[in-house]
Amino acid sequence: MDNDNKHSASQAHSSKGDQTDWTEDSDDDLYRSIISDNGEDYDSLRAFTNTICPSSYGSMTEVKFSALDGLIVRPIGIYGSKEEIVQLLLSLGVVDDYM
Repeated sequence: MDNDNKHSASQAHSSKGDQTDWTEDSDDDLYRSIISDNGEDYDSLRAFTNTICPSSYGSMTEVKFSALDGLIVRPIGIYGSKEEIVQLLLSLGVVDDYM
């Protein structure tokens, strides 16, 4: 990775179609405000984030990153059909047949 592509955690940057902004609330916690134009559904991200750290995700435009800083989460992306993803998760033992 070259120096032009590195971003520190304190920098705000955006990709095409997104507007990124930094604001502070009355508790002086830093929030990252992301206004997304792509129309994706973030319900599962909200549920996951609030499960591992309650009240950390209010909405797409209000994520309390300071509350998430202490957590160790190593997200990965997987691609494929639903059936292939289910088979992978079953083979890893992270879900069971009950689902």
